[in-house]
Amino acid sequence: MTVKLAISTIGLNGLFQEKMKFYDPVEMVIFSFFGNDVQTHLVMCDMMHMCFPRVNELRTKISDALEIASKDLIFHFTHTHTGPRDEHMDLDEMASRIINGICENDKNKVAGKMASISIDTEGSLNINRRKLMPEGLGKFTVWTGCDENEGKMDGSRLAINRLKCWLGEDFELDQLTDPLYYDDDRDTMLNAVIFKDDQDNVIGSLTRFCAHPAVAGHTLDKRYSADFPGFVRRILKEKFGGEHGYLTGPCGNICSWEVGDWLPLKSVDHVSAGVSMSKMKGLDDCFLEAQRIAGELVNFIEKNLPSDSEYRSMQTLDNNIVDFKVELREDLFGDIDKAKAESVRIIEELEKNRGEHSLETHKKLVDKANFYGYHGSFFDRGYVTSDSYKKGYVTINLPSFKLNDLIFQGMPGESFWQTAVPVRSWAKDNDVPLVTFSFANGSVTYLPTDEERPFGDYETNFSICKEGVVTKLAEEILNSSQQYK
Repeated sequence: MTVKLAISTIGLNGLFQEKMKFYDPVEMVIFSFFGNDVQTHLVMCDMMHMCFPRVNELRTKISDALEIASKDLIFHFTHTHTGPRDEHMDLDEMASRIINGICENDKNKVAGKMASISIDTEGSLNINRRKLMPEGLGKFTVWTGCDENEGKMDGSRLAINRLKCWLGEDFELDQLTDPLYYDDDRDTMLNAVIFKDDQDNVIGSLTRFCAHPAVAGHTLDKRYSADFPGFVRRILKEKFGGEHGYLTGPCGNICSWEVGDWLPLKSVDHVSAGVSMSKMKGLDDCFLEAQRIAGELVNFIEKNLPSDSEYRSMQTLDNNIVDFKVELREDLFGDIDKAKAESVRIIEELEKNRGEHSLETHKKLVDKANFYGYHGSFFDRGYVTSDSYKKGYVTINLPSFKLNDLIFQGMPGESFWQTAVPVRSWAKDNDVPLVTFSFANGSVTYLPTDEERPFGDYETNFSICKEGVVTKLAEEILNSSQQYK
């Protein structure tokens, strides 16, 4: 069998109500692989995410129009925080553009060859953004604004600021006088798959890396941007020609190693643990930083390009999709107003009894107040519906496809990098080339591992899944890839 490939890049402009200016284009990139009896279309969007019900609606519209199986369509969202919101999208027009793009790909498809590389960046471009704190405080999430110190990212200033928001400006904790280095384990692998035609012209490539694309939003003048994934695509196009796609690896607890001149943090006006989101002092500094990160990623690729002998013609294609039930937390409220009221009650109780709880108890109550405060987003954004709440679970799916011997395994929503460890270990032990990517076919909020849940903080508070779910999910992801062997 000969597998043919075509790639199209389509603008997202006009598909949503544009509420701010653009710094750079936000787009969809469609990789279409055509085999003799199977086809796979990978649609990568410069958006933060889209909930599973909306993605399913999109996939149904497209599969019905093209008369292809729904599993032949795989969506991915690069998770750029400066992309359009999914609830603002015109799904009919979006489906129409994707249908047209796939039809154009069908006309322009060519036989090709591929080679893949895997590079360890050794932590030079990303950090684990969760840090275990002293005094039973669990973990604190640091999104950005760390201070570079001895070649590491020191988040002590942010942690102290958050604690002062809770406990008052006179708060002191001796253990926080030293740096808090956010240098714990994370996925540091950079994957790239390069495609060429029979005349050795570059058709395009797929780059995959684990880090939140949240850099471009750290400015006083927020603008739409594809963040560093978009800059990676455009730098590669300028250097090599062709069209390029970007896959965000499981990054629920990983962010970019972001360097900047930060504005002082402002205190929040209540005791709950607001997520620290510092801004850079220069209006365009964050966009320049996103371009720097993109340039570093491309440099890694350029220095490790495959030799001509490593390319193999594309001869086999297969795809698969596995349904999975995300059981809902028992403490999830079905009534948003009741959840808000409970959040307010906890905050008022903390204010009234400020200083009387242990730090550990205070942190747990703050986490609980935040969890109830996020209920509006759970329902408004479509992660949970009244029907799924009554059922007690949300049905999602795990898409994947295999091209020659390379498996692309999709993962849902904001999965932690550790969730992919079992399937990556299996792949390594069996010499199976593997690329894992998150935000596949939609989001279901954060999916903190069961080991991480007791430590709390933002990722656990903004999660609807029941304890034990992610352990089962990791097993199902492993099973999904193993079906190709």
